[in-house]
Amino acid sequence: MEEDVEALIDLLKDEDGDVRGDAARKLGEIGDERAVEPLIRVLLEDEGEYVRWSAAEALGRIGDKRAVPALIKALEDEDYYVRLKAACALGDIGDSRAVGPLIKALKDPNIDVQCEALDSLGKIGEPAVEPLLKALKDDNELVREGAAAALGGLGDKRAVGPLTQALGDESYDVRCAAAQALGDIGDSRALEPLTKALKDSEVGVRMRAAKSLGKIGDKKAIKPLSRALRDEDWSVRSSAAEALGRMKDDKALEILIQASRDTNPGIRMEAMYGLGCTGDKKVVKLLIEALRNEKGIVRWNVVEALGRMGDAKAVDPLIRALGDADREVRWRAVEALGEIGDKRAVGSLICVLKEDKDMHVRHWAAWALGELRDKRATEALIQALKKGDWEVRRVAAWALGNIRDRKAVDPLIQALRDDDRDVRSNAAWALREIGSKEAIAVLRKALEDENIDVQKVAKEALEGRIAPMITTKRLFLWDH
Repeated sequence: MEEDVEALIDLLKDEDGDVRGDAARKLGEIGDERAVEPLIRVLLEDEGEYVRWSAAEALGRIGDKRAVPALIKALEDEDYYVRLKAACALGDIGDSRAVGPLIKALKDPNIDVQCEALDSLGKIGEPAVEPLLKALKDDNELVREGAAAALGGLGDKRAVGPLTQALGDESYDVRCAAAQALGDIGDSRALEPLTKALKDSEVGVRMRAAKSLGKIGDKKAIKPLSRALRDEDWSVRSSAAEALGRMKDDKALEILIQASRDTNPGIRMEAMYGLGCTGDKKVVKLLIEALRNEKGIVRWNVVEALGRMGDAKAVDPLIRALGDADREVRWRAVEALGEIGDKRAVGSLICVLKEDKDMHVRHWAAWALGELRDKRATEALIQALKKGDWEVRRVAAWALGNIRDRKAVDPLIQALRDDDRDVRSNAAWALREIGSKEAIAVLRKALEDENIDVQKVAKEALEGRIAPMITTKRLFLWDH
């Protein structure tokens, strides 16, 4: 290992920039402090962007505080990715000297750098609180917005007063960040200011104020949240409904039940979502009746609410919804059945995977079958892995890994050569999950494959460093 470190340090002087960059990254993986000074020189002096950001990343991994001044200087690098890696490294090292420069980086022209600086301030923790409180009064609104968000992440109650003042900031983005941060902190002193923010002229502020009132959970917020159920914007109504649902209060529950019968379909829709957040089994019957009687988009949230409730009584109505003409209803029903986890749905979900005309619905059917872990689904998932759209193939590979049926080994071996990187990765992960001697032997053999991508995923799988890649709900669900 000692020889490796010295050899890699020598490679930092190689004529080839890719070689220098690769050497820097490898030194970061090894973590030997002898590499700190050479990496600092590379970070400050090398002409190659890849080399500089690799050096910044490596210094963050090593975690030596000698690198802090150089990384602070790198926050002004001409290349945004070097700045991003420098901000990340400073958070990893956690030295308080970085707080001021990271606050300054909140107004970087690149949003990714801003976000990384924000995360790093959170990692540094308590030493960042006072400087962030001062930053709430900065002339630059990006700094004020970032400071508010960072203070919410830190959760320090000293920020409650300054953040309530920031709810009156002239900048919409700052008010949004302050409203959200107050919910993250969860202090009841914010109740009155957030209630006033429910009347803000901007939708985003009202929405975040409603969400934050729900997080704080003070029953005094029930009345203003019930008024917010009639807001002109659906996202505010949704947030108010969710907040009321999370109150776990009989009065809030009755308000949601009444709203679910409102003549306005927009109000009914969000009330259904709120009822799903209550977790109260008393509303399951109401939701099942609504699934049968409601029309249009209201049914989207009824189906989603039934999935959230997780009650087996909803299984049969949800199975019937798999044949709905509205694809939104179908895929939400598929997802709900996966969340409930009742194996009575397996046969119907297999039919959806095979026959539904919509790729997103088939995608969710593969996901739900993976959640149910029933070997009856193996053959259908194998066919989806072979012939499905890329999105369906990706989830089918993951699902087969969850089910762990040895019949899937050969198809998963073939999937190691799929055109899609995530399908290959999921196939390798699935083979490791199945764990049979044959599957492990295949992965070892793949280490010598002529295709470098196959080699890579096989190595990561054998080392336990691979995680399945599956599409998240956020791609398809309205972001409640």
